[in-house]
Amino acid sequence: MISKLKNTDIIKEVKPHYNFSYAKGVVFSQDLYDLSDEELLEMCDDKIWTFVKEKAAIEKAQAEHLSIGQAKRLLFSRPQYSDVLKNGNSIKNQPIKFNPNPKLQPSPSELEVHSTSQTSSQKASSSPLQGTPKASQKASQAAILPDLEHNLAAICLQETKLGNVIPNCGHNFTFYKSPPPVGERAHGGTKSERLVTAEVERTDFGVGSETSKPSLGLSSGDLDEHQGGRPCHSDWSNIMRHAERHNKSSIHLSAVSDALAFKHICDGKNLSIKQSLSKAYAEQVARNRAALVSIVKIICLCGKQGIALRGKTDSRSNFMALLELRSEHDTVLREHLKLASKNSQYISHRIQNEIISIIGSQIRETILTPCREAKYFSVIVDETTDISVKEQVALVVLYVTSDGSRHEEFVTFEETADTTGETLYKLICNKLEDFGLDKNKVVGLGFDGASNMSGKIKGVQARIVNDVPTVEYVHCRAHCLNLAITHTCKETSVRNLYSVVGEIVKFINASAKRLHIYTSQNEDADRLKKFCATRWGCHEETLGVFLNNIENIIDTLHFRENDTDPSTAAKAGAFFMSIHCFQFLTTLVIVHHYLNLTKPLSMALQSKTNNLIKATQECKELVEMLKSKQSDGSSFEHLYRKATQLAADLQVDEKHPRSICRQKNRENAPSTTSAEFFERNLHNPFLDHLIVQLNERICGSTNRVRAEMLLPQNLASLSEEDIAVIKEAYSPFIRLLDLDAEVERWKWRHKDGGPLKLEECIQSTRYLYPNLNNIFTVLLTMPVSTASAERSFSTLKWLKSYLRSTMASDRLSALALLHIHQDVAINYENVLHSFDSSGHRRIAFAFQ
Repeated sequence: MISKLKNTDIIKEVKPHYNFSYAKGVVFSQDLYDLSDEELLEMCDDKIWTFVKEKAAIEKAQAEHLSIGQAKRLLFSRPQYSDVLKNGNSIKNQPIKFNPNPKLQPSPSELEVHSTSQTSSQKASSSPLQGTPKASQKASQAAILPDLEHNLAAICLQETKLGNVIPNCGHNFTFYKSPPPVGERAHGGTKSERLVTAEVERTDFGVGSETSKPSLGLSSGDLDEHQGGRPCHSDWSNIMRHAERHNKSSIHLSAVSDALAFKHICDGKNLSIKQSLSKAYAEQVARNRAALVSIVKIICLCGKQGIALRGKTDSRSNFMALLELRSEHDTVLREHLKLASKNSQYISHRIQNEIISIIGSQIRETILTPCREAKYFSVIVDETTDISVKEQVALVVLYVTSDGSRHEEFVTFEETADTTGETLYKLICNKLEDFGLDKNKVVGLGFDGASNMSGKIKGVQARIVNDVPTVEYVHCRAHCLNLAITHTCKETSVRNLYSVVGEIVKFINASAKRLHIYTSQNEDADRLKKFCATRWGCHEETLGVFLNNIENIIDTLHFRENDTDPSTAAKAGAFFMSIHCFQFLTTLVIVHHYLNLTKPLSMALQSKTNNLIKATQECKELVEMLKSKQSDGSSFEHLYRKATQLAADLQVDEKHPRSICRQKNRENAPSTTSAEFFERNLHNPFLDHLIVQLNERICGSTNRVRAEMLLPQNLASLSEEDIAVIKEAYSPFIRLLDLDAEVERWKWRHKDGGPLKLEECIQSTRYLYPNLNNIFTVLLTMPVSTASAERSFSTLKWLKSYLRSTMASDRLSALALLHIHQDVAINYENVLHSFDSSGHRRIAFAFQ
């Protein structure tokens, strides 16, 4: 039975019930495994004893086919256990001899603790509080000294209250801040008890004579029992001498030293009990932690690189392959995999998921902590369908720190059953609440133009604005640019161009033979790229590759006209006739040129560091440049010369479509030459349409953008009307009465002008201009586009492929956080701590 207690697993299970005697044996380096059964039992309190007794009885009953009661009687009928069977608490009161550690000897001041010794037979009858009314006892108990730092014996009393066993030196402690109350002295007890109480009231044993200092009441016990003296209660004339002698006795000094050692363990000055058992335990804990850190690092590597952890089977997975590779150079990991049992290696897919979840939570907390501390933040949301045909919603937060740095950070993927405005509204609000983000601090919403998101009545933005009136919805500027280009390209000639180019690219890339013919014409030829249905900013690149390799394309189509397959030959001939045309070449040159001018704006709108002021200024600059080209005829002449040169190289005649009568299905402005025809019917309409769309969709700014007039470079043109608009737009965030004074001081400070970025303005106004600081912070916090959410969709397609289509939402979000936020450092110590505290572990990590 006792050997079961010595087993490591049982010791681990009863760890929360270790008593003080057990701790004392550990602190004084007494080897637990060298103790006898009786000594070991003496170190256990009733809870451990009950556990051991029940476990041993069950094993005995199962082995010999007995009842539990019969097994207990057979096991615990020996004389040394009779007291335990009668009273489980009696073990606590058995004194145990330990050699005190010299390093833990108490100081002289700590030894000034006074007590009286009593025999075990007198403990039940000799207390000075016995026989007194209950009210008096409560009053006396309330007077117990609470100051644990100044009275070491009070520490023992506190541990007794907590259920711990105090080292028994044969004395009974009673502590008073002042002498016992009068009511208590007047009632109950024997003559000797009342005499002791009276003696205590007028005597302080070595601590001091003032009653305000801590004093120790002595019960009528036998102080000299352990030293061979006669009972103290029969020799009251020598009580001071006996008390002083007891204070210097080895038993008392050992008890005080033990109490000090216990206090050091509680304060964390000494190692924990299990770590003090042996050096081997501490080394085993270190090896366990090192092995698990290696496993965590492999999981982090797979997550950051987007590598699938699991394969067709666990034994053939990428995770196991990397684990074996690392174990070749990591001896600790190799021993762990070799010696640990199968259920304690912690490499199963369930453990992988648990560690991935812990790492994802740590990364998310790293992102959200500064967001919670920021003054304001914005929410960017977009949705898409994954490979398993499930709707995934990407949530991104945008915030500005106190130093003016702007952050757009992906937070999570959430699966949703439908995409109605009400459902998405509830999803966003619930996630903000789960992440501990205050919805009232939201100042901006970044969505696309879908009706369920941007609707003014039932859309998500309308519902959130109804809850938080300070929120302002911003239609994604990158989407606005795409829409502007889309509407511009609806011109008949441009629409035909897109259709022909798209079909030819598809025709060549769909066949290995045709693609080989195309590349064999020129080894340096770029691979043809197809159009993206949603990213119109990339259409310029598709048209550019097509224009630069048009000779190879024509040769390929001409070669396939003689193909043995009639369908292939017919398509190749039709495509050849479509592009071997001057109108097609002229349209290609003009459209590519102007789309190329919009590419920098498209890239800027997708940048994380961009803001509304920059986006608006860049769009206005582009519009001004396009207007100058519209009024200047030299721009078209340059493009037309380029088109004629390309036609000459391809042996295409320069001509324009004939016009017999008024045309209804294409542009037919009067013209006398081909150049005049293409200028009036292609160049000017396309350019006009593009300018109008950019002005309407991007350059149109909200009232909050008027705060750009507060930038130092714009203060000279700041008007009263601008200030009035700014007050109205930012009234929830500023004190209107103080704004005028701050603006006046701000203008005086920058009277010499000088450009400052919005981020620099936030730093400059941090302390002396609180209202201006709030205005600049809100303006910088406003979203520009949903590009960050759409970039996460690329990660989604990479992680949740057709081979990993059953991945759960929590695992997907955690892996996406690892892959997107690769620059976030992982605290492996915290990962191990969270892993150990999340459930019962079969190997020790010593975090609990």
